[in-house]
Amino acid sequence: MNALRYSAVVTVLAMGGCLDSSSPSSSPMPGFSADGTVEAPLDSLRPGKVRFASEPKVAKRGGSYRIAFAVSAPTDVEVAILDSRGKIVRHLAAGLLGANAPAPLQKDALKQELVWDGKDDAGRPATHEPFKVRVRLGSTPRFEKTAGFDGNTFGLAISGMAVGENGELYVMISNTYRGRSEIRVLDGNGKYRRTILPYPADTPRERTASMGHIEVNGERLPIVNHYQSQSLAPMTGGLRRQNMAWS
Repeated sequence: MNALRYSAVVTVLAMGGCLDSSSPSSSPMPGFSADGTVEAPLDSLRPGKVRFASEPKVAKRGGSYRIAFAVSAPTDVEVAILDSRGKIVRHLAAGLLGANAPAPLQKDALKQELVWDGKDDAGRPATHEPFKVRVRLGSTPRFEKTAGFDGNTFGLAISGMAVGENGELYVMISNTYRGRSEIRVLDGNGKYRRTILPYPADTPRERTASMGHIEVNGERLPIVNHYQSQSLAPMTGGLRRQNMAWS
Protein backbone atom coordinates (compact mmCIF):
# COMPACT_ATOMS: atom_id res chain seq x y z
CA MET A 1 0.00 0.00 0.00
CA ASN A 2 1.46 3.27 -1.07
CA ALA A 3 -0.90 5.75 0.47
CA LEU A 4 -3.41 6.07 3.27
CA ARG A 5 -5.63 9.10 3.67
CA TYR A 6 -7.15 10.06 6.98
CA SER A 7 -10.37 11.80 7.86
CA ALA A 8 -12.30 12.39 11.05
CA VAL A 9 -16.02 12.58 10.36
CA VAL A 10 -18.61 13.48 12.99
CA THR A 11 -22.22 12.83 12.09
CA VAL A 12 -25.02 15.18 13.12
CA LEU A 13 -27.47 13.33 15.35
CA ALA A 14 -31.12 14.28 15.76
CA MET A 15 -32.70 12.49 18.69
CA GLY A 16 -35.61 13.45 20.90
CA GLY A 17 -36.11 16.63 18.89
CA CYS A 18 -32.63 17.86 19.72
CA LEU A 19 -30.27 18.85 16.93
CA ASP A 20 -26.91 20.45 17.49
CA SER A 21 -24.37 21.39 14.87
CA SER A 22 -21.52 23.78 15.53
CA SER A 23 -18.89 25.23 13.24
CA PRO A 24 -16.17 22.85 12.04
CA SER A 25 -13.13 22.92 14.23
CA SER A 26 -9.64 23.53 12.95
CA SER A 27 -7.44 20.51 12.36
CA PRO A 28 -3.74 20.14 13.14
CA MET A 29 -3.22 17.69 10.28
CA PRO A 30 -3.95 18.09 6.57
CA GLY A 31 -6.69 15.83 5.28
CA PHE A 32 -8.73 15.83 8.46
CA SER A 33 -12.19 17.33 8.62
CA ALA A 34 -14.39 17.59 11.70
CA ASP A 35 -17.95 18.28 10.65
CA GLY A 36 -19.25 19.75 13.88
CA THR A 37 -20.16 18.27 17.25
CA VAL A 38 -23.20 16.21 18.10
CA GLU A 39 -25.62 15.59 20.93
CA ALA A 40 -24.82 12.26 22.56
CA PRO A 41 -27.36 9.48 21.84
CA LEU A 42 -29.91 8.68 24.51
CA ASP A 43 -28.25 5.35 25.33
CA SER A 44 -24.85 6.90 26.07
CA LEU A 45 -23.54 6.87 29.61
CA ARG A 46 -23.53 10.63 30.03
CA PRO A 47 -25.46 13.36 28.20
CA GLY A 48 -23.87 16.39 26.61
CA LYS A 49 -21.99 17.39 23.51
CA VAL A 50 -19.42 14.94 22.22
CA ARG A 51 -16.31 15.91 20.32
CA PHE A 52 -12.90 14.55 19.50
CA ALA A 53 -10.61 15.22 22.47
CA SER A 54 -7.85 13.96 20.20
CA GLU A 55 -8.53 13.76 16.48
CA PRO A 56 -7.85 10.45 14.70
CA LYS A 57 -4.25 9.79 13.73
CA VAL A 58 -2.94 6.90 11.66
CA ALA A 59 0.57 5.46 11.83
CA LYS A 60 1.92 2.63 9.71
CA ARG A 61 3.80 -0.16 11.46
CA GLY A 62 5.10 -2.83 9.15
CA GLY A 63 2.17 -4.19 7.19
CA SER A 64 -0.49 -2.82 9.55
CA TYR A 65 -1.86 0.58 10.57
CA ARG A 66 -2.45 1.93 14.07
CA ILE A 67 -5.50 4.19 14.43
CA ALA A 68 -5.67 6.32 17.59
CA PHE A 69 -8.24 8.87 18.77
CA ALA A 70 -10.00 10.06 21.92
CA VAL A 71 -13.48 11.45 22.60
CA SER A 72 -14.74 13.85 25.23
CA ALA A 73 -17.50 11.59 26.59
CA PRO A 74 -18.88 8.06 26.10
CA THR A 75 -20.78 7.80 22.81
CA ASP A 76 -21.36 5.52 19.87
CA VAL A 77 -18.27 5.08 17.70
CA GLU A 78 -17.87 3.62 14.22
CA VAL A 79 -14.50 3.02 12.56
CA ALA A 80 -14.34 1.88 8.96
CA ILE A 81 -11.80 1.64 6.15
CA LEU A 82 -12.87 3.03 2.77
CA ASP A 83 -11.15 2.46 -0.56
CA SER A 84 -10.49 5.03 -3.28
CA ARG A 85 -14.06 4.60 -4.57
CA GLY A 86 -15.56 5.44 -1.20
CA LYS A 87 -16.68 1.85 -0.60
CA ILE A 88 -16.26 0.30 2.84
CA VAL A 89 -13.74 -2.54 2.61
CA ARG A 90 -13.42 -3.21 6.35
CA HIS A 91 -15.90 -2.63 9.17
CA LEU A 92 -13.22 -2.30 11.82
CA ALA A 93 -15.22 -1.45 14.95
CA ALA A 94 -18.61 -0.15 16.06
CA GLY A 95 -20.32 0.21 19.41
CA LEU A 96 -20.98 2.28 22.50
CA LEU A 97 -17.90 3.22 24.48
CA GLY A 98 -17.99 2.37 28.16
CA ALA A 99 -18.06 -0.73 30.35
CA ASN A 100 -19.67 -2.87 27.65
CA ALA A 101 -17.73 -1.62 24.64
CA PRO A 102 -17.45 -4.47 22.13
CA ALA A 103 -14.08 -5.68 20.88
CA PRO A 104 -11.82 -4.47 19.42
CA LEU A 105 -12.77 -1.26 21.28
CA GLN A 106 -11.24 -0.96 24.74
CA LYS A 107 -13.68 -1.04 27.65
CA ASP A 108 -14.04 1.95 30.01
CA ALA A 109 -11.79 4.10 27.84
CA LEU A 110 -12.35 7.39 26.03
CA LYS A 111 -8.97 6.99 24.36
CA GLN A 112 -8.97 4.26 21.74
CA GLU A 113 -6.27 2.56 19.68
CA LEU A 114 -7.15 0.10 16.92
CA VAL A 115 -5.02 -1.85 14.48
CA TRP A 116 -5.96 -2.50 10.85
CA ASP A 117 -4.09 -5.39 9.25
CA GLY A 118 -4.70 -4.18 5.69
CA LYS A 119 -7.34 -6.83 4.99
CA ASP A 120 -10.99 -6.48 3.98
CA ASP A 121 -14.03 -7.97 5.74
CA ALA A 122 -13.47 -11.31 4.01
CA GLY A 123 -9.86 -11.54 5.24
CA ARG A 124 -8.31 -10.78 1.85
CA PRO A 125 -5.80 -7.98 1.19
CA ALA A 126 -7.78 -4.80 0.55
CA THR A 127 -7.55 -3.28 -2.93
CA HIS A 128 -8.22 0.07 -4.61
CA GLU A 129 -5.90 2.32 -2.66
CA PRO A 130 -5.38 4.96 -1.40
CA PHE A 131 -7.47 4.05 1.63
CA LYS A 132 -9.31 6.32 4.01
CA VAL A 133 -9.96 5.80 7.72
CA ARG A 134 -13.41 7.03 8.71
CA VAL A 135 -14.23 7.63 12.37
CA ARG A 136 -17.79 8.61 13.28
CA LEU A 137 -19.24 9.69 16.61
CA GLY A 138 -22.90 9.48 17.53
CA SER A 139 -25.63 7.50 15.81
CA THR A 140 -29.08 7.91 14.37
CA PRO A 141 -31.40 5.29 12.91
CA ARG A 142 -32.19 5.59 9.21
CA PHE A 143 -33.41 3.28 6.48
CA GLU A 144 -30.76 2.11 4.05
CA LYS A 145 -32.26 -0.81 2.14
CA THR A 146 -34.34 -3.93 2.41
CA ALA A 147 -32.18 -7.02 2.60
CA GLY A 148 -32.95 -10.70 2.36
CA PHE A 149 -36.12 -10.81 0.24
CA ASP A 150 -36.46 -11.42 -3.48
CA GLY A 151 -39.76 -12.76 -4.71
CA ASN A 152 -38.00 -14.65 -7.49
CA THR A 153 -35.60 -16.56 -5.27
CA PHE A 154 -36.95 -16.66 -1.71
CA GLY A 155 -39.92 -18.41 -0.17
CA LEU A 156 -42.82 -16.92 1.69
CA ALA A 157 -40.94 -15.94 4.84
CA ILE A 158 -37.50 -15.38 6.31
CA SER A 159 -37.55 -17.41 9.51
CA GLY A 160 -34.08 -16.56 10.82
CA MET A 161 -30.68 -15.14 9.96
CA ALA A 162 -27.14 -15.48 11.28
CA VAL A 163 -23.69 -14.22 10.26
CA GLY A 164 -20.72 -16.56 10.00
CA GLU A 165 -17.14 -15.82 11.02
CA ASN A 166 -16.15 -15.09 7.42
CA GLY A 167 -18.92 -12.53 6.96
CA GLU A 168 -21.33 -14.79 5.08
CA LEU A 169 -25.04 -14.39 5.82
CA TYR A 170 -27.05 -17.55 6.54
CA VAL A 171 -30.74 -17.08 5.73
CA MET A 172 -33.42 -19.56 6.80
CA ILE A 173 -36.48 -19.33 4.57
CA SER A 174 -39.67 -21.35 4.78
CA ASN A 175 -43.26 -21.72 3.81
CA THR A 176 -44.59 -21.06 7.30
CA TYR A 177 -47.57 -23.45 7.09
CA ARG A 178 -46.52 -26.95 6.03
CA GLY A 179 -43.91 -26.12 3.42
CA ARG A 180 -40.25 -26.79 2.96
CA SER A 181 -37.57 -24.90 4.88
CA GLU A 182 -34.20 -24.02 3.41
CA ILE A 183 -30.97 -22.36 4.49
CA ARG A 184 -29.21 -20.33 1.84
CA VAL A 185 -25.84 -18.63 2.16
CA LEU A 186 -25.26 -15.11 0.83
CA ASP A 187 -22.09 -13.04 0.67
CA GLY A 188 -21.61 -9.70 2.41
CA ASN A 189 -23.33 -7.91 -0.49
CA GLY A 190 -26.40 -10.13 -0.41
CA LYS A 191 -25.48 -12.25 -3.45
CA TYR A 192 -26.35 -15.94 -3.45
CA ARG A 193 -23.47 -18.37 -2.86
CA ARG A 194 -24.91 -21.78 -2.01
CA THR A 195 -27.68 -23.76 -0.32
CA ILE A 196 -26.82 -25.94 2.69
CA LEU A 197 -30.34 -27.12 3.59
CA PRO A 198 -31.40 -29.28 1.83
CA TYR A 199 -27.81 -30.43 1.70
CA PRO A 200 -26.09 -30.98 -1.68
CA ALA A 201 -25.83 -34.53 -3.00
CA ASP A 202 -22.03 -34.45 -2.75
CA THR A 203 -22.02 -33.64 0.99
CA PRO A 204 -19.65 -36.11 2.73
CA ARG A 205 -21.39 -39.10 4.27
CA GLU A 206 -20.17 -38.32 7.81
CA ARG A 207 -21.77 -34.89 7.66
CA THR A 208 -25.20 -36.26 6.70
CA ALA A 209 -25.30 -39.05 9.28
CA SER A 210 -27.21 -36.93 11.82
CA MET A 211 -29.84 -36.12 9.17
CA GLY A 212 -30.37 -39.79 8.42
CA HIS A 213 -30.14 -41.66 5.14
CA ILE A 214 -30.67 -45.13 3.73
CA GLU A 215 -28.67 -47.35 1.42
CA VAL A 216 -30.27 -48.81 -1.69
CA ASN A 217 -28.06 -50.94 -3.90
CA GLY A 218 -25.00 -49.18 -2.48
CA GLU A 219 -26.42 -45.73 -3.17
CA ARG A 220 -26.99 -43.26 -0.34
CA LEU A 221 -30.47 -41.74 -0.39
CA PRO A 222 -31.77 -38.99 1.91
CA ILE A 223 -34.73 -39.55 4.19
CA VAL A 224 -37.71 -37.30 3.47
CA ASN A 225 -38.94 -36.46 6.96
CA HIS A 226 -42.18 -34.78 5.95
CA TYR A 227 -44.09 -35.70 2.81
CA GLN A 228 -45.69 -32.29 2.26
CA SER A 229 -42.60 -30.15 2.76
CA GLN A 230 -40.17 -32.78 1.42
CA SER A 231 -37.81 -31.79 4.24
CA LEU A 232 -34.53 -33.71 4.47
CA ALA A 233 -33.96 -32.56 8.07
CA PRO A 234 -36.35 -33.65 10.84
CA MET A 235 -38.85 -31.17 12.28
CA THR A 236 -38.08 -28.42 9.76
CA GLY A 237 -41.35 -28.32 7.84
CA GLY A 238 -43.19 -25.02 8.15
CA LEU A 239 -40.76 -23.33 10.54
CA ARG A 240 -41.91 -20.11 12.15
CA ARG A 241 -39.66 -17.09 12.73
CA GLN A 242 -37.05 -18.17 15.23
CA ASN A 243 -33.41 -18.41 16.21
CA MET A 244 -31.07 -20.11 13.76
CA ALA A 245 -30.21 -22.76 16.37
CA TRP A 246 -32.74 -25.43 17.28
CA SER A 247 -32.88 -29.02 18.47
